[in-house]
Amino acid sequence: MNSASPKVRLLADRRLHLLLLAAVVLRALWLLVLWRADPTVRVLISDPEYYDAWARTAAAGETFRPGLPHWLPPLYPWILGGLYGLGATALPVVLGLQALVGVAVTTLLVAISDRVTSRGGALAAGWLWTLYLPTAYFETRLLGLNAALPLCAGALWLGLVGVRRIEQQRACALQFLMCGLLAGVACLARPNLLLLPPLAGLVGLVGAFRGGTAEQRARLLPAALLLLAGLAAGIAPGLISNLQRSDQPVLVSANGGVNFWFGNNAEARGTFHAPGPEWGNIAEQRDVSVGLAARALNDPGLDERGASGWWVGQGLGWIRSEPVGALRLLGLKLADSLSSTEFGIQYTPTVSRQLAPALWLAPLPFGLLLALAALGAARVRSTAGPIASGVLAGWVAAGLLGSLLYFTYSRFRMPWLLALMPLCGAGLMLLVDVARRRARLSVVATLIALGLLAQSFVPFEGPYPLLLRSNSLVQAAQAHERLEQHGRRRAPLERALELVPGNARALHELARLELSGGRGREALTLLERAVALPVDYPPALIELANLIGTSRDPALRDPARALALLEAWKAGRPADDPLLAMAEAVLAKLRP
Repeated sequence: MNSASPKVRLLADRRLHLLLLAAVVLRALWLLVLWRADPTVRVLISDPEYYDAWARTAAAGETFRPGLPHWLPPLYPWILGGLYGLGATALPVVLGLQALVGVAVTTLLVAISDRVTSRGGALAAGWLWTLYLPTAYFETRLLGLNAALPLCAGALWLGLVGVRRIEQQRACALQFLMCGLLAGVACLARPNLLLLPPLAGLVGLVGAFRGGTAEQRARLLPAALLLLAGLAAGIAPGLISNLQRSDQPVLVSANGGVNFWFGNNAEARGTFHAPGPEWGNIAEQRDVSVGLAARALNDPGLDERGASGWWVGQGLGWIRSEPVGALRLLGLKLADSLSSTEFGIQYTPTVSRQLAPALWLAPLPFGLLLALAALGAARVRSTAGPIASGVLAGWVAAGLLGSLLYFTYSRFRMPWLLALMPLCGAGLMLLVDVARRRARLSVVATLIALGLLAQSFVPFEGPYPLLLRSNSLVQAAQAHERLEQHGRRRAPLERALELVPGNARALHELARLELSGGRGREALTLLERAVALPVDYPPALIELANLIGTSRDPALRDPARALALLEAWKAGRPADDPLLAMAEAVLAKLRP
């Protein structure tokens, strides 16, 4: 009999070594090809740019945006600032470290799966995780997910270790305390993860009361209290930091209210949808959010916490006034959360695959994972027991609930996918056993699996995903511009307009490209198209006014029209609109 512990046996398994070698090689390959083909890896945009500025400020010993509570979650820039302070300031170094952490997460995922299913199923889960593109794709960006995911994996593993110790009537206090602590710290990178431990623990308790022994039930209650204590301790640094910075009792970040409204309003789409261009810049989002709320409340001194509460009220008010629309939106959010469409704005795996076809080495659609999970659920319930299988179910349910409360992105479902993957691995091994005539498929499970797979490809969002992909291509063109690769800007812009001919951002950027090449008439045609669209995109209007107001070409010059366009636009804009400064700069050139 092998006296080694299960953990040692797993780490000594050569099949695991092969999996981890593949994970390293694929990550190295993808990082290299993305670095060359996708400029948004090298050029920091939106959240990564914000986090980088925050981290560099911290590394210099200064305070980022002093006097204000954190607008974005602070954990990732804290970690990034620590790396910068140690001299790891080169972007390739940081991305390489994130890739290594990703390999460690893969190891933890196999360990998690090994707790609840067979060794073969656990290794299958690791391969499925590796061959699902978003797993490694988001490691090539400076995103908070890269701090949250290893902490979530560690918390889930410790929780399952604690459950096993309860079943063996062994001490488990440390495991549950550390599980809560890691989960709480993860909330400092992704605040919506706050639901994961409580709901997972609750469903685990239900499983214990339904199928566990009296001894197990008695031991689980104090374990749950320790988990909550660890959760509170883990999240406490966020509250303390915000109190020290601003005297505002903001738990983690102050953008929760406006994000709730993003996900719950008449124009919400299930995934992210900015109500207007003023929300497009994350660095200015705080000012826009507080400014709009302060004006609505007629309170010039409104702080971030008060603004957040007002935005939550706006979202709840819409839900109460439009219950049918809210219910329809809820269904759309669920469909988006279970969709094989990889939703994103700046960073979309589908677009990066076009730029770097080597990413097709990770070909698995999300719907296939759902189908495998449906097939493997019964196996995991039988091998893991009622408590552990309840923990997995609660973890997945909590992740879905977070998406239903707010909105979903491709990267937002990665934390709860950790608990789904053991079921996926068990499902894949079930199919292997069926092929070997060692098992049979359940009719009900097969129908559910096929239904989940089929619905994941239904275009519930209509053409909206095309707009997201089109906008991602515009971001790629802008990144080429920042890299001074002007010759490479045209192709992604033209591809963006092929996807969505009425993409105002793409028309505006292509017009700017034409202007830089001295092709004013071509630019005028593009800007006229953009301004004529039934969407509010002021940058195109301002660019058009600048062109016709200052052009030296008599066929283009029309200062009177330019002045009229800008004055009419200004009449409907609030005084704190960040685009007003751009318009005023043009007006200064037009007025005598």
